[in-house]
Amino acid sequence: MKIKTLLYSLMALTVITISCNLFDSENSRLSADTDFSSYDKRSRLGALEQLFQQVLEKDEPLKELFEETEDLTKAGYTVKGPIDQYLYYSTEYYSAADAYANQITDSLLKKLITKKIKVQKEKYLLGKQNLDTKIDDHNKKINEANDAWVAIKVLTTLPKIDEFQDKKPDLEKLDQLIKDYEKLIDELKNKHDLQKTS
Repeated sequence: MKIKTLLYSLMALTVITISCNLFDSENSRLSADTDFSSYDKRSRLGALEQLFQQVLEKDEPLKELFEETEDLTKAGYTVKGPIDQYLYYSTEYYSAADAYANQITDSLLKKLITKKIKVQKEKYLLGKQNLDTKIDDHNKKINEANDAWVAIKVLTTLPKIDEFQDKKPDLEKLDQLIKDYEKLIDELKNKHDLQKTS
């Protein structure tokens, strides 16, 4: 069960190897114009993901790689499905077989059955070593691809958030609001003669 859970968790990651040299070359292609008016704090996507969507819309080659990643991830579910079933079913069987053997009260019969289970299980474990290696290789590629995408997302959106932060909001209205509060507070104090209590 633990193996199955780990596999499904890793399959949720993106699947494609991307060269780190892609970062600078793709980032230089991006338009300097960023539509911050489309940012929606209620969106299920955070600020970084929303900005990255804008990056993808303006960078067709990167968008194609992103779509290829999604396709490979979906293909992974199809390819890994039978493998996961094979591993889970086998593990589940030997767990049940051991439990059944432990129910036997005849010591000699119990020893015989337990030995047969052990021999068969060892044969299974030996036979799936190549499969385990392939799974490990696949999982490493998934992690490498995910690392690359995380880096790309950050590197391509850092200039955009910098652009956003350079466009500081106008403080004139806030200053006026502060003055209005000061005026209101003075009027409240004068009306109720609060100056004497301070």
